[in-house]
Amino acid sequence: MVQEALHIHTVLALVDAGVGVTLVPPWVAREGVHAIAFVELLIPTPAYELRFVWRADSSNKAVEGLRAIARRASPPEAPAA
Repeated sequence: MVQEALHIHTVLALVDAGVGVTLVPPWVAREGVHAIAFVELLIPTPAYELRFVWRADSSNKAVEGLRAIARRASPPEAPAA
């Protein structure tokens, strides 16, 4: 049987119920939720690219603020296709 969930708290509740195992980022283990064991992987997981996208015609101030933060924390944007 396979169980899938979109939210981390649901995934952790499934593990807590004995349904299975999951991989989580380190910050989840630091939260110490549920009565489950967290074991650090000794072999690092591969890096992956994370992209931030938004509507080109957006005038939302929150999007503008998030774009400014993303620009300071990441390499330059890829050229528009």
